[in-house]
Amino acid sequence: MIYPFNRGARLLVGLIALGVMLARPAAAQSPGSSETSTDQTLAQDLASAPAPGKSSVSITVGGQIQQGRTETKGMKVDGIFAHSTQRKDLIRLDAEIDYARYRPAAGEDELVVENSQQATLFYLRPQHKRLYLFGSTAWRRDMIVGLNYRAYAEAGAGTVVVARANVDSFIGLSYALGREHRPHTNQGAAVSDIGILQNFHWRISDIMGIEEWFKGHLQVTDSDDQTYTFNVSLMSKLTKYAGLKIYYKRQYDALTPPTVSNLQNEIGMGVQINFKPAATAKP
Repeated sequence: MIYPFNRGARLLVGLIALGVMLARPAAAQSPGSSETSTDQTLAQDLASAPAPGKSSVSITVGGQIQQGRTETKGMKVDGIFAHSTQRKDLIRLDAEIDYARYRPAAGEDELVVENSQQATLFYLRPQHKRLYLFGSTAWRRDMIVGLNYRAYAEAGAGTVVVARANVDSFIGLSYALGREHRPHTNQGAAVSDIGILQNFHWRISDIMGIEEWFKGHLQVTDSDDQTYTFNVSLMSKLTKYAGLKIYYKRQYDALTPPTVSNLQNEIGMGVQINFKPAATAKP
């Protein structure tokens, strides 16, 4: 069987290769000490964490309304709290809510086409040069794909593949244990997964950047139980505390109800609002 990880992997290799070609020589640094961390409007994932001893909060609000032959209404809200310690440890809390309704034609009933929520608490610790240990706990709910809940804790190790003044890339492997519940199948009750985490950030200029990340899980005891998310975003600074975010997201869930597609592709945009809490004391 050819798993859907293959297509995502090709995309990741291409982006990493692009980053290597564009990168300028510079001393090795951690994802939390990148020069990109000085611009919180571009803060999105590991590569653009706050500077050591600092915290940041980022909230993105977006939506879509379409009217005509069909009618679609959707909204997306996500928030990120991040803190880097003086030792460059990174602590992040991510939360996301997606909801959308679709009316096929005038006079017909609306259909809920997206209804999902998720939250992740993540910890990254530098060990030696480019070696990092990380751990996370995560919870996800997606009613469209028949996932009542999925909760797990994972631990792993990774390395900074590229560490340059304008380009950062991180990749790691992990193992996760937890539980999930899908009412349409008995498969996937236990979470015992091998995970992959990959991040790429390219700072094009002081007001524009590209961020890409890939997160995937493969059940050890049942290869049919797998899920991944691929996301790439273009972020542009509008004001000191606000930016514009345009993104493409590809979500795959293997164990979906028979009438629901395994794949969902999403393109959207939103306004990203950023705050900088007061500097924190040394832990």
